[in-house]
Amino acid sequence: TRYNNGLAWKKLFSNGIFASAGYAFSNSTSFASGSTYQAALGYNGGPFNVSAFYNHVNNTGFVNQTWSVGGNYTFGIARINAGYFRYLGDQGALGQRQDNAWTVSFKLAPKGAFDYELGYQQMRVHNAAYNGDGDIPNANTGHVFDAAAGLHNGFKETLYGSVFYHLSKRTELYLAGDYMRLHGGYTVGTTFGSKNQLELTSGVRTRF
Repeated sequence: TRYNNGLAWKKLFSNGIFASAGYAFSNSTSFASGSTYQAALGYNGGPFNVSAFYNHVNNTGFVNQTWSVGGNYTFGIARINAGYFRYLGDQGALGQRQDNAWTVSFKLAPKGAFDYELGYQQMRVHNAAYNGDGDIPNANTGHVFDAAAGLHNGFKETLYGSVFYHLSKRTELYLAGDYMRLHGGYTVGTTFGSKNQLELTSGVRTRF
């Protein structure tokens, strides 16, 4: 992750282990306020890959902490991916917000021009305050919230998938979509008050 006024160290070892650490200095005369530090560790093992990180943000007296672990395994024409995310965010007198999220997905790439992807994600919030628009803000987006709206629990689940048609090694056509459903007090602005949302898209992608 890019830092302003920060230092970063990264190292890829010959055995496939990758490690990194970083620290971003504060822009104020208070050394700790506004500072960030992060560490990550991963292993690139060919068919099996795994990585994890920890992030700590001191944001004008509000501390945000995030850690995550995930990986994938490839066998034949298939690959399975999975990950877990945990967030703890200070909300002043409202107490600490706690998030738990996880995802699992599957890719199938048989011989030929097509490949297929399907996944599921669930994001749970506990003791979360709404922002000024009456929605649950994403994790690590700061501490702007409406104290009068109270605290809320709920979760968001999303089923997503895609189909790719490869015209060449560089260029492909795709069709992708997702279906999202909100539960409990979880609200997001993009649904305009609805508890369900369906999105579809198509396009062309090229690499150069």
